[in-house]
Amino acid sequence: MKNDESRIVKKKAIKAKNIAFDALIPLTAFIISTFFFSAEESLLIAISISMISLLIETNWDIAFHKWFIAIVTATLAINLSAIFLIEMPGRIRAPLALAPIFIAEYAILYWIVEAFKRRNASGG
Repeated sequence: MKNDESRIVKKKAIKAKNIAFDALIPLTAFIISTFFFSAEESLLIAISISMISLLIETNWDIAFHKWFIAIVTATLAINLSAIFLIEMPGRIRAPLALAPIFIAEYAILYWIVEAFKRRNASGG
């Protein structure tokens, strides 16, 4: 019984550490990027990095497969290109337009990764 309790405590400690990293990574990215870019661009960078880190954390078991690294790298490149190259017309603010897209992108990427995992598991 004591072994089960210690295992539960370890799992809770690991979850707490993961939650801390989930908050710390985007916050650090935001703080550092504010020295170089505007607050809006920094916010978008933090949102993009949080979505990528969440995707990596939820799929840690396959994080070092070549296809997964390619998906993450391409996504990060596309997000950073969108942040720095897309100019919003008129009074539309970039975070207002791009943040929901980045959040929807996470759902789409999660679905794509799950499809790749199923395909690789079936030997295809």
